Amino acid sequence: MLNAVPGQYDVEIHAANWKGDEEKGFKCQLGGCISLGLDIGMLDGQDALLYSGGAVSRFMTRMGFGDPFELTISEFYA
Repeated sequence: MLNAVPGQYDVEIHAANWKGDEEKGFKCQLGGCISLGLDIGMLDGQDALLYSGGAVSRFMTRMGFGDPFELTISEFYA
């Protein structure tokens, strides 16, 4: 879980494919969390983040599986 995120709590980094507007009928697996992926494409007719599970696994391996680290977000993609 990430701490000290302005305006958010319980922010996590996890695998997810969709971040769509549910009110418009799109799938959404994120509620303020961060998802990682290796590509962008289409799944079930919706724009999606691809290979998310593999990207999260690589990230966790490099970051030491739960060891503390500092994360700086320099760009935001919605």
